[in-house]
Amino acid sequence: MHVRIVLGSLLNNFNLKLFDANGNELAKSINKKTEDDTIVFNGLSPSTYYVKVFGRNGAFNSLDCYSLMVETSTTPFRESLSQSLPGNVNEVSLFPNPMHSETTILFSLTESSLAEISLLDLQGRKIKKLAQGNISAGDHQLLLQRENLIAGIYFLQLKTENGTVTQKIVVQ
Repeated sequence: MHVRIVLGSLLNNFNLKLFDANGNELAKSINKKTEDDTIVFNGLSPSTYYVKVFGRNGAFNSLDCYSLMVETSTTPFRESLSQSLPGNVNEVSLFPNPMHSETTILFSLTESSLAEISLLDLQGRKIKKLAQGNISAGDHQLLLQRENLIAGIYFLQLKTENGTVTQKIVVQ
């Protein structure tokens, strides 16, 4: 099962957290101010999950209103990043995330660029270089195999001449 949760129509700074039935945090949104907050989580098992909406910087009183949409699907959602992307990167998404045996990495460049795509551990150390060189403009797809990765949190890092994008990968 795949889920997308969108918190919109925000008048104040709110964020979201997704929890499993045991209260373990699975994901959180990180948008700032009154931008819509989104969580995309692909590969959930059918179960009970909880969404917590919380206010930041004094937000969350009885006058605040927002809309909360929870969407499920049998096909993965493309996860759009809430962080700002370097000028030549249109998109970076992973699915499924969390991954079991493999995950697909999709990214799109607006122009050709020298780039490096790496897998980092939780301390930011490079574990594996997935691609390096001059990458053409357009949509690209890589397959990351689990191989020797132990269960835990890792980061996919896409470095281009214009900046760096980092996205969390959960290995189960």
